[in-house]
Amino acid sequence: AETKMWAYVQVKTVLNEEEAEKILAKNRIDMVISEYLLPEKSGIDLLRHIRSRYGELPFLLLTGHGNEDVAIEASRYGVTGYFRKTGDIVAQLNEIYGIVRIEMVRKEKRESHKLQELPSRSILNIQQSFLLRIDLNMVVLFCNAALLATIHISSKDIVGENFLNYIIKSDRGPFID
Repeated sequence: AETKMWAYVQVKTVLNEEEAEKILAKNRIDMVISEYLLPEKSGIDLLRHIRSRYGELPFLLLTGHGNEDVAIEASRYGVTGYFRKTGDIVAQLNEIYGIVRIEMVRKEKRESHKLQELPSRSILNIQQSFLLRIDLNMVVLFCNAALLATIHISSKDIVGENFLNYIIKSDRGPFID
């Protein structure tokens, strides 16, 4: 993996999916920018993997071979940005950098919101009833101590995971589109 700085942005580059997973597992990554054509899988496969393991981590997909079907599939999995490579690389880099800046502002707002939420979380965590907070994509955002103790799992193992993984397959119907 190679590391570069890009005006307040640290960029790590990898050559394959295995290196990407190692970087994601060991580092706090704020965004993934991927080519659609990868050595072993597609960028859509990587996007699906990231959504299942890392929730709403911003993901930009670049392609020179994409078509409407690729764009639709990427949208289905919540791609943050989809770019067809054109001859004007400077314009595309500016557009990508604009999205990076927008996502940085969103991250700052989320972190500020989390700090404001801390006193409430402490109160919720001591409640004896089961409390669970998930986002629109069914990714677990919060799970209180009572629920964690009952299902014998730690907060770090469930937060960021898709809640559907904890629902019996036959009961998932109401939660799936």
